[in-house]
Amino acid sequence: MFFKDISKKMNLIQEATQSENSIDKLGKKLKRLDNKEKKLEKDISNKETKIKKNNMKLSELKQKEKEWSEEIIVTESEIRHKQSTVRSLRKKWDELSSTEQQIRKYFGDLS
Repeated sequence: MFFKDISKKMNLIQEATQSENSIDKLGKKLKRLDNKEKKLEKDISNKETKIKKNNMKLSELKQKEKEWSEEIIVTESEIRHKQSTVRSLRKKWDELSSTEQQIRKYFGDLS
């Protein structure tokens, strides 16, 4: 009976030691998982920050595109106007050139 009690106590001590070791292992594993979670949260936070910066940059670029598009439209309109003016001036030049030739011919005939 004495050995039986000692054997039971030893089994209980062994089970307690195993349980304590298991608890320590679980604690270490939990700490590793906690560290991993913190690292992932930091990575997510960094990526969210990058996304916010990229979205801000994208908004700025869209605004610049809008401004440039408006400038392009105004510039194209000015070019069309100047082309029209140049055509008009070319036509007047051609008319004056024709008139000049007629006057030269007239005065050439008088000489």
